[in-house]
Amino acid sequence: MERRGYYGLKYGGQYVSESLITALKEVENEFEFVAHDGCYTNEVDFFLYRYSGRKTPLYQCRRLSKECDGADIYLKREDLGVWESSLFNFIAGQVIIGKRIGRKQVITAAPNLIFAQSVASCASAMGLGCKIFMGDKDYHKAGVEVLRLKALHAEVIVVNSNNSEDGSFYEAKEASKALFEKEATISMYVEHSAIGPHPYPKMVTKLATVVGEEIKEQFSTTIEGVIPVENEGKLPDLVVCSLGTGASTLGVFTVFEETNVELVGVESIDYSIMNHGTLGIHQGMCSLFMQDEEDNPVSSSMGAYPGVEPKHVALKESKRVVYEMVSKEEAKEAFKQLATLEGILPSYEDSLALAYAIKRAKNMAYEQNIVVTLTGKADKAWLKECE
Repeated sequence: MERRGYYGLKYGGQYVSESLITALKEVENEFEFVAHDGCYTNEVDFFLYRYSGRKTPLYQCRRLSKECDGADIYLKREDLGVWESSLFNFIAGQVIIGKRIGRKQVITAAPNLIFAQSVASCASAMGLGCKIFMGDKDYHKAGVEVLRLKALHAEVIVVNSNNSEDGSFYEAKEASKALFEKEATISMYVEHSAIGPHPYPKMVTKLATVVGEEIKEQFSTTIEGVIPVENEGKLPDLVVCSLGTGASTLGVFTVFEETNVELVGVESIDYSIMNHGTLGIHQGMCSLFMQDEEDNPVSSSMGAYPGVEPKHVALKESKRVVYEMVSKEEAKEAFKQLATLEGILPSYEDSLALAYAIKRAKNMAYEQNIVVTLTGKADKAWLKECE
């Protein structure tokens, strides 16, 4: 980060109204303070290791690697975390900061029900109120998950869809930001990834580095029968992550940024913000967005957020990370291979990253290694597509 709040020359920033400047400055000051505060670190560690069950394992795909007849493939099993997601890593840190600066409630918009449950669970455990905005179609697709949110005393605000055919996360996020602007003195906003106005991209990325730090430690530590002796003291040759899985991807890339490890981010060829997006300023930041001719954000048919984390744009511009595209058919084939050979059912986004890793593994040497992050299990829609 070369200037305060920016990555590179222009990505990121703090494009908000004057009424939010003070609240964001409080969050920034507290985050800078707790970086050197052992009490904060201990509290975050308590929630990560005692509450949500870290560390997640690094799994060697022996049968899949043998099938590829090339590099060994390892999976960082974030899909085994609380609520089957790595989201809790940076949710807990944000909620704790809100509590430390005297906020009474958290406000957020949920891209999915796993995120909503993680925020509600964390807020409840810390004695804070919780307001969660969801698109109407996302909400009405839910079943037992909504009952869980109510049991956790979260207030769910349903937002009507305008443009999206299958979910309206962007509209929900706009509505949640509007409420936060009105109630900023008593509220902590919780971002779903390393996006939004400064200091959120920096703060969320830092909180998500726990995933990358664990990969580095686990890969290079010999465990008889689990991690081969020849890996001791080494780093992976290639790390592959999907861009559709939240801040954990940036958390991993940030840890390996200053090493010689090859880093690749993967998106769907049908909706690639890094390759087809245009520069825009939305929801407090300057980044790449999928936009129409009038520069309005356009979500995917699956309701995905139409923008990308600003640090990704800077990493691409600096050529430190390469961003590739994979087709849905390739992702389906990778899903079936992992299910058949390893008994693991990856999400659609993770299947994209896995497909790229399998393709690369076949053209790499036997002694080389690839790590792929898995952040969630396959949902009902993806399972049906892969039948």
